[in-house]
Amino acid sequence: MMHDEVVSRLRHFTDGRRNSARRANSERELCASLSISRTPLREALKVLAAEGLVVLLPNRGSRAAKLTQKDVKELFEVCEALEATAGELACPRISDERLQEIAALQANMVEHYRARDLLAYYRCNRLIHESIVRAADNAVLAGFYESIAARIRRARFITPMSPEHWHWR
Repeated sequence: MMHDEVVSRLRHFTDGRRNSARRANSERELCASLSISRTPLREALKVLAAEGLVVLLPNRGSRAAKLTQKDVKELFEVCEALEATAGELACPRISDERLQEIAALQANMVEHYRARDLLAYYRCNRLIHESIVRAADNAVLAGFYESIAARIRRARFITPMSPEHWHWR
């Protein structure tokens, strides 16, 4: 398994569906579930720690990092800026096929909104933004975006969303 794939799969362990204060599975359990040795696991955990997704606990493993409301607000501010830049870069570079895919995802997202299907709505929303970032064809931007987006995905699972938040009509 490639380094980037290990990092990406570990990001999903920290996406908030788990209790953020809970310690991560033991290194042995993580290595077994990912079919890797401890060295690539430890390297991937260092990357996630640098991104603020995990906290490394000396001689005790790691745990998902806690997010405050201020952290979430700041993450969304940075994500908005990255998405705006991705949009500007994507405009002259996007293919007709990708544009049609995004339009179809947008239509699906609207249907999920109307059905009040929060998880499906978030999934389509994420896929739309990821498609725009890919269309920007900028590896540096994509790397920053993935780091921020992973932290935001986690925040979505730990931030309670009420129907009033959605302004259901």
